[in-house]
Amino acid sequence: MRDIFVRDLRKTLLRLGIKTFIKTNNTTEKKLAKGVLMMGVVTKKTDQFQACIDACTKCTQACYECFNECLNEPDLNARKNCVSILIECAMMCQMSVAMMSMSGQFSKEHCELCAKICDKCAEECAMFKDDHCQKCEDICRMCAEECRKMVAM
Repeated sequence: MRDIFVRDLRKTLLRLGIKTFIKTNNTTEKKLAKGVLMMGVVTKKTDQFQACIDACTKCTQACYECFNECLNEPDLNARKNCVSILIECAMMCQMSVAMMSMSGQFSKEHCELCAKICDKCAEECAMFKDDHCQKCEDICRMCAEECRKMVAM
């Protein structure tokens, strides 16, 4: 039974792009599984926000990467609004992660605004057909959705 669980967990994590190292005793597997589930790092206080924290972290990275790629596109002038909102979105997502991580009293309001900015960033990225903008658009939409879920808690 344990071997089936470990095999299924590995398959699921690999589909999500997460490499696993489950090879040792049951105690290690439990500790790793908790880490893989992306729960709070030091406490369990922020576990309820973890999906949103993870989405905002991913969105931050996607926006910065897309920004860097956009700077090298030949039509940079046409991308002024997109480049601007990419930075705004990345910074807002970073701040959202910080607010949720410290259980800030305005975390929900912050995430509500973050969702709006992510939606706007997704709209701007959708105007450009290159791969990096399309991927960033998808990640921004996913982040906006996670932020809305967090606000609804």
